[in-house]
Amino acid sequence: MKNNIAIAYFLAFAKNTWFWLGIWIFYYLRFTNYAGIGIIETVLIITMTLTEIPTGAVADLLGKKKTLIIAFLLEAIGAFMMAFAPNFQTIVFAVFVMCVGGAFYSGTLDALVFDSLKQDGDEKKFDKVISNISSISLIAPAVCSIIGGLVYGIDPRLPFILNAVGYTLGFVLSFFLTEPKIDTIKFSFNNYLNQTGQGLKQLFKSYEVKWQTILLLSIGFITVISSEMVDSFVSFEFGFIDKQMGILWSVIFIISALASQSTSY
Repeated sequence: MKNNIAIAYFLAFAKNTWFWLGIWIFYYLRFTNYAGIGIIETVLIITMTLTEIPTGAVADLLGKKKTLIIAFLLEAIGAFMMAFAPNFQTIVFAVFVMCVGGAFYSGTLDALVFDSLKQDGDEKKFDKVISNISSISLIAPAVCSIIGGLVYGIDPRLPFILNAVGYTLGFVLSFFLTEPKIDTIKFSFNNYLNQTGQGLKQLFKSYEVKWQTILLLSIGFITVISSEMVDSFVSFEFGFIDKQMGILWSVIFIISALASQSTSY
């Protein structure tokens, strides 16, 4: 299953070809204002939150290879929609489609890697492989961010077109994966419904737990909003231009990529 590991590295890069990383705020402001961006990001956060568990079950029902194919297909469709969006409503829908695709991807690649390593008796290598995938996932936007900042001046759609091409490459590469014969999670749909219901009850089983749940969700939402919106808003208000934003985010992600190598430890 070593072939799966090699492909997983390429998929991690393709998933994070975020050429738009430094310029998305400039692109969005062509269609709306800060309030509109707030709506877009709200759709992003809610979609990611609500689809994370249901899409995770799909990976166990259909298999991890098929799930990754679906993930990259949706991401590619959403990215192309974003690139050629004629209005604000299309951008919102494109974000929704990409978020659903991202939810299909989330956790699936890690599970595929673990099952592939376990089938070969190399599961001890999992931590290191995941560290490498994390670094690649951060190096990709670091490189793409600079390129996106440069090509945005040529055509504002180019960063999103290049991102869509990256997702399309991931879609094609996913067909070359081999579904592991070992499945670390034995799944039935009835058990899934039952366990999900029990899990939801546990989140609100008492007054204290209910407020702990609300507190933790609130912290998560605030953190995501800060990283997804406020940082770029502040940079924009400070007068950073598209090329400078691309470099700024590239530096941030390069530092993160180096730090991620310590995650295996």
